[in-house]
Amino acid sequence: MSSETAEPSPLSINNYIAPALIGRCKVVKLVGHKKRTLETKWQDIRNYSPHDPEVIEHISTGQNYGIIPINNTITIDCDTLEIYDNLPDRWKESLTLITGREKNPGHHVYLDCKNSPQDKITLLDKSNPKIQHGDIRGSNSNFFTVGAGSIHPDTGRKYIYKNPNAEIVSVTWEEIETELISRYTPTLTEIPEPSKTKRKSNTGSLTDKLGLRIEDFAMPDDATKRPNGEFQGSHPIHGSETGMNFAINPKKNVWHCFRCKTGGDPVSWIAYAHCNVSETDCNNLSNEQFKEVINWLKHHGYSKEIKKLGDEYFAEDPNLPHVDISGLLSEKEEPINMDKEIKEAKDRCLLPPFPELEPGVFKDYLDFGNIVSYSLIEFHFASLLTIASMAIGRKVVIKVGMTSIYPNVFAMVVGQTTISGKSVACNMAVDNFGSSIVYEEPLAKFNSTNIIRGTISEAALIQGLNDVYNSLWYWDDAAGFFEDATTWNAHILGTMCSIYDGGVVERTLSKRSKRGEQYKWSCPFPFMSLLFNTTTKDIEQIASSRLFSSGFFPRMMWFYGQGGQPRKNEDVADEDKEILGAIQTQIKDLRETLSPMKMDSIIFGVCDIIEDWKIDVTADRLGKEDEAFRTAISRGFIHAYKIAAILAMMDKSFQKQIFGSVSFPVITKIPDKHALMAIKIVEQYLIPRMMLVYEMCNNIDAKNHQVIVIKALNHFGGVVERSKLLRQTRLGKRELDAALSTLIESGEIKCYSETKKGAKKSTMTVIKQ
Repeated sequence: MSSETAEPSPLSINNYIAPALIGRCKVVKLVGHKKRTLETKWQDIRNYSPHDPEVIEHISTGQNYGIIPINNTITIDCDTLEIYDNLPDRWKESLTLITGREKNPGHHVYLDCKNSPQDKITLLDKSNPKIQHGDIRGSNSNFFTVGAGSIHPDTGRKYIYKNPNAEIVSVTWEEIETELISRYTPTLTEIPEPSKTKRKSNTGSLTDKLGLRIEDFAMPDDATKRPNGEFQGSHPIHGSETGMNFAINPKKNVWHCFRCKTGGDPVSWIAYAHCNVSETDCNNLSNEQFKEVINWLKHHGYSKEIKKLGDEYFAEDPNLPHVDISGLLSEKEEPINMDKEIKEAKDRCLLPPFPELEPGVFKDYLDFGNIVSYSLIEFHFASLLTIASMAIGRKVVIKVGMTSIYPNVFAMVVGQTTISGKSVACNMAVDNFGSSIVYEEPLAKFNSTNIIRGTISEAALIQGLNDVYNSLWYWDDAAGFFEDATTWNAHILGTMCSIYDGGVVERTLSKRSKRGEQYKWSCPFPFMSLLFNTTTKDIEQIASSRLFSSGFFPRMMWFYGQGGQPRKNEDVADEDKEILGAIQTQIKDLRETLSPMKMDSIIFGVCDIIEDWKIDVTADRLGKEDEAFRTAISRGFIHAYKIAAILAMMDKSFQKQIFGSVSFPVITKIPDKHALMAIKIVEQYLIPRMMLVYEMCNNIDAKNHQVIVIKALNHFGGVVERSKLLRQTRLGKRELDAALSTLIESGEIKCYSETKKGAKKSTMTVIKQ
C-alpha cells in the first residue's frame, strides 16, 4: 500500500472528508457498520452537507456513512484490481479511497467530469458478463459509495484514503466512454444466453420450498396499497424521482421495477439486493450466484429449512425461469390514502423544532424557563441571547476578511397570542437581567448601556445613541414599529441596517445655533441589540417585499414559534431561583470584566467550520430560483458567527483562557463546539423561518387569488375543505375554482373529492403540496 495512505482520525469530520471533496459531496447516514442506509428518502431530503452537526455526531459514534458525488464529481467504483490497474495513470493521481475488503481491495476514484449522466453504469466483463468489475456513479445521482473511516461489514477493516491530500482530476465524458464504457459494457449481441437446465418436476422452486414472501424482503419505501392488493412506492435501493417506480404483488409473490423494466420473485430480489447481482440479471442466475443466495439465506434465518432439503435438491443446476411479470400492475389509478396525504401536508407546514443545546448557561436558562413558564424554549434563548450580547458590546469583534462583525443581535420573537408565551419570555429576561448590563453610575458613552422600550422615532434613536453608544431596544408587541416604518418614520429601516452593521449614524438638524453652527447627532460606534416580539397574525398582515429588500428582515433572527400550551403558574422553588441568580452573576461579571477594555480587545478570526458550511450549503443552490435561499444563507452566515461568539464568551472555560492574557487585544479562534452549535441553530431553525418570512413578503399581493388561497391553506395547516376555504378567502365560487385549477396545474396543491358515510354530497379536500 502507498506510503501516502492515511487512516482518518475519529476526532474531526475534516479527517473523514478529504479537502478536495468539500463542496463536491453529500453525506447519507448508514446503519452501524453496514452499507444499508439508516433513513428513508435519503435520495431527496435526508442527505446532508459534510459539516452538518447531525452528520458529525453520527460519524463520531463510529457509524458508517455514504458519499453522494455532486457538482460534476463522479465516482469510479473499481471492484477488481484489473479495472483499477487499467485506468489511465493520470486518473490514478486523483483522490482515491481504498475499500475495506481484505483480499483484492477495491478503489473509489473521484473525478471531475461535466455532463455525466445521473445514473449508475455497471462495468461488466465482455467475455463473461456475469463478472462485474465495478461501476460509474454519476454526479447528483441516487447512488452512494461508503465513505472513509467507515467499517467494512465483512472484514471489520476501515475504508481509508490512498492519497488524502490529492486534488480531483478533471476528465471528459468522452474519455470515460473510451477508457471504460466501451471496454467493460457489452452490447446486447455480445451477451450470451444464460444456460438453463430443467428442474425435476417434483422438486419445486426454492421460493416455494422455503415459503419466501416478497413482502418480507422487498417492500417499497412509502408504500401505498392498491385495490388489487399490490404495494407501490419508491424503489428501496436506487430510489425514485416520482416516488412510484417500484411495486410488489404479494398474491403473485413477485416484484417489478418500472425504471429498469425488470422484476422477479423473492430469490431474484435477494440475488440483486444482497448478493451483488445486477438488477437486470437477477432473474437468470448462474449456479454460483444461486449458491450465494442459498448462503445468504442460511445466515438469515433459513439454515434449518435449507438443511432439510438435503443435497439431492441442489444436485442439479436450479431451474429459475424468468418470472412472468406481464399484467403485474393494473393501469388503474391507485386509491388515495387520505389520512396519509393529510398527515404529510400538515408535516410540510410544520417548521423544524429548536435544536437541543449543549450543556452551559444557555441550556441552564432554557431548562429554568421551561420550569417556571409555559413559553416556548426558543423564546427564552432569543431573550437571553440579546441580553448576553449587551454584556459583550463592541469589546469583542469577529474579523472575517475585511469585514468586522460585532455580536449585536436583532431578534424577532413571533408567537400565537397567549399560548406561546412570547411576552412572558421576553419580560422575564429583560426584568431579571437588565440590571446586570446597565450601570447606575455615570460612565463614558463607550461603556454606558441604555435600555429603551416601545415606540421611538428615528431622530430620537440617533439622539439617544449620541448620548450612550450601547442600547438594548425592547418592544413588547412591536406591530406599531412596522406601521411607523411605512409612514412618518420611514427612514428608520435604513438606519437600523447601518446600526446592525456597526456603521456610523448621524443626523444634521436644519436648526442652527446662535453662532450659525448646525446641530448634529452622531454615533460613530453604535452597538444596539433588538428584542422585538409580535404575533403570527401581525407578521402575516405587515409582511411586504420592502421589509425584506431593505435588508431589515434578513438581519433579524426569526424565532417564529409554532404551537404552545398554556398552563397555570406555580411557585418558583429555591433551587430554581439559585439557577437564575447564578446566570445574573455570570452576565454581570462578564460585563464588568470587559468594561475597562478598549473596543476590539478580543478578536475572533475566520472560523473554517462556519466558512466551509456556507460554501457547502450554497454549492448546489446556484440557480436563479434559489436567490432567496442564498440571501438567507448569507445572513445566516453572519448569524452563525454572532451566535458562536456569544456562546464562546458566555463559556466559563473560554473566559478563563481569554481573560488570563497579559495584554490585549487578543486574537483567538471560536471553539469548534460553539461554531457547530451555532450552525445547527442557524441551519435547522433560523433559515427555514427566514424562508417562511420571505415567502410571506413576496405573497402579499391581496388581489392575487392564488396567493389568497395559499395563505388560507397555511392558516389551516396545509389541509382544508373547500367550504372552509370559501369562508376564509371570501372569494366567489368561480374565483376560488379558477384559483384552485391554476394551483393544481402548477403542482402547489392537490384536490380530492370523497363522499363521507351518510352524506348525500361529496366533500372536496384541498391539500398543500
